[in-house]
Amino acid sequence: MKASEEGELDRETIEEYTLRMKQLKQEERQIKTERADDDQIRREWGKAQRELEKLHRKCAIMRERLKDPTYLPDHKDKRDIIEFFGITAIIWEKGHKPRIQIQAKFGDIVLQSLQRLNM
Repeated sequence: MKASEEGELDRETIEEYTLRMKQLKQEERQIKTERADDDQIRREWGKAQRELEKLHRKCAIMRERLKDPTYLPDHKDKRDIIEFFGITAIIWEKGHKPRIQIQAKFGDIVLQSLQRLNM
């Protein structure tokens, strides 16, 4: 910069520096965007991990209860597990074809895991 102020740099050199500065600013913006994306992924992963840990605790409790042949899970326990796996059921009135439709909408984490397994 000092050399530029003193007139020691030619026009071509100044243009090269200007172009390089623009490139560096663009790279900086790209890195900031990527960092924000990484932070979002990290937050989503953390949330998925907490949900999975919660499911593991619930499963451990269920395993103990299932040792009792008379145990029947309550409605809330059944619903929590079904919701975790993204299972939905649509039930139509009598006479409608089909009468019941069951769907599973796996979360992004499950789909990403399956994609990795298929690689």
